[in-house]
Amino acid sequence: WQNLEANLHRILPEARIVDLDPSQQVFHSFFEITSFNVVPQMYDTGRPVFRGIFESTSAGVSLTDADGLFVSCNPAFAAMLGRTVDEVLRLSPALITHPDDLPAEQALVDQVRSGARDRFSHPKRYLRADGQTVWVELSFAAVRDAAGRYEHGLGVSVNVTERRQLEEQLRQAQKMEAIGRMAGGIAHDFNNLLTAVLGNLSLMELPADDPNHALVLAAEQAGSRAADLSRKLL
Repeated sequence: WQNLEANLHRILPEARIVDLDPSQQVFHSFFEITSFNVVPQMYDTGRPVFRGIFESTSAGVSLTDADGLFVSCNPAFAAMLGRTVDEVLRLSPALITHPDDLPAEQALVDQVRSGARDRFSHPKRYLRADGQTVWVELSFAAVRDAAGRYEHGLGVSVNVTERRQLEEQLRQAQKMEAIGRMAGGIAHDFNNLLTAVLGNLSLMELPADDPNHALVLAAEQAGSRAADLSRKLL
């Protein structure tokens, strides 16, 4: 294999039929081995090697045809959706994509199909068979023929649901911490105001028979309760 800079690369190719219809659609994979010390015998086992990678990788790998229908996926992708491989192959990406994420993804896919771009990556949600949602980071790339026509779309989905849940928990914790700091600051200022109010009330000396005496006493009691409450927020 020779790239645009005229550098030679050693690769392991694999071609596998992904749909036994008359068009005989074939999925080609290439694995860069230039920097590896690969013995010649490995070339004879390329197909099993890449089938093993496809079947055992923890990332969900899927292949769609020119019409946008699934023609192949690995077990990890099916398990991510709570379905079997056969069940997934009877669906389309639109049927398992969260409705809120579908317009943005479809616009990106259309750009890839038209040749405006070759690949994209973006976060999205899949809908599982049990009704739950799965957050993934999807990397999608075009597979084109020799003339540059779009033939297949190769998607690699990494489950990031747990990571996003932890991030949301962290955001909530940070939000509560900020609210706590703000409440503490307000309580401190309020306590200072109450101290001044209570101090002035304590300086008032009214005769026992003064009609305002009960009002001042009630104000002192209310101020003391408010001061106790504000101290609890500090």
